[in-house]
Amino acid sequence: MSRRQFYWLQYTVVLLAIFLILLASTGSDGLFAFALQPTKLGFYPQMVVTMLVAAGPDLLLMALGAYQLKQTNYSFARLVRYIITIIGGITLFSLIYYVYGLATTQQLHHFNSATFLSELVQGPFSTYDTLYGIIAFFVTLPILRVVAKHADAMTIKYLVIVELIFVGVFPVVGYLLGLSSIYINIPVALQGGAFFPLMGYWLVHTDFVRKITREQLLIAWILSLVCYTIMIAVTLYQSVLEGDFGVIATQNFTQTFQAIPCLTFFITIETFILNRPFSTQHRLRPTNFLRLSYGVLLITGVVLAPLKVILMGLTPYLGPFIGSLIWVLTTILISYLVAMVLSHIAGITKLFPSIFMDFTEAHNNEIKDSMD
Repeated sequence: MSRRQFYWLQYTVVLLAIFLILLASTGSDGLFAFALQPTKLGFYPQMVVTMLVAAGPDLLLMALGAYQLKQTNYSFARLVRYIITIIGGITLFSLIYYVYGLATTQQLHHFNSATFLSELVQGPFSTYDTLYGIIAFFVTLPILRVVAKHADAMTIKYLVIVELIFVGVFPVVGYLLGLSSIYINIPVALQGGAFFPLMGYWLVHTDFVRKITREQLLIAWILSLVCYTIMIAVTLYQSVLEGDFGVIATQNFTQTFQAIPCLTFFITIETFILNRPFSTQHRLRPTNFLRLSYGVLLITGVVLAPLKVILMGLTPYLGPFIGSLIWVLTTILISYLVAMVLSHIAGITKLFPSIFMDFTEAHNNEIKDSMD
């Protein structure tokens, strides 16, 4: 895969991931509004969408792993700076979100830094749970690089199978049997912050995707459909059992069999890009979206709530689903524009580390240069 192809692969996957992450964050007034009216005609199609959006964080980590695990080893000091910078950005924008929430409820006089820090440590604000996963990725980065570069094909297949068993089969079967939990600790390699980056790396830097046939890709899509069917069925069973379709918004089972669909999405996008002619790729000009994508993620967490007026204004005419799509797309566009402006401010730009391939890397290398 050439550098330019790899750039567009990352660009497509990251943009899709951010869109799905934000769509999943629109709440009961947005994407999950259908759960409050289970008799509506659009209930089941939108139920499928709730399964699709859960792939957002996983796809983002796959794109991150495909790039970062290929890089030369960072020094300890540089890695620590990376982690501190990411934590600093999350803290700053979480504070902005926290203050905004107090201001809109006229509780600003109750601001307490100790309370804020306590809540920040206990769980993410806004859409920042994905960014917590990025922190976990960089903490384990040196170990993941060793695993990525020394695993053989059998190890990769084994990891996928064990992922499906531990993360998929056990939780679902346990719930259907009435068990509150199965006391088996999930291995570190199966956690989302490790599994999906490794898969992203292997799909890009091995010849697996080049060898895959149309028939095999079709089988992957059929398996993805089966996975979504299982997750939807179990979620509906839980809703009926508890007598509350609102539990759909909790997405309790959306990660159980998410591995197969995520791999299928990634392979499909990569196959499409690999099959594009050189002339088509050359006409596409790289932008600085990837370089600012981490900053976009930070900013969307702050501006998503104020822009909810878009959803409220459109819902009576277009419905909550279409309104959510427009709300999210507008949020991404505005966040990108804000990130571009802030990137020119010396102090702020340091909070936006480039964690994906910079467009200059794709632009300054000939198309024949290989990523392999």
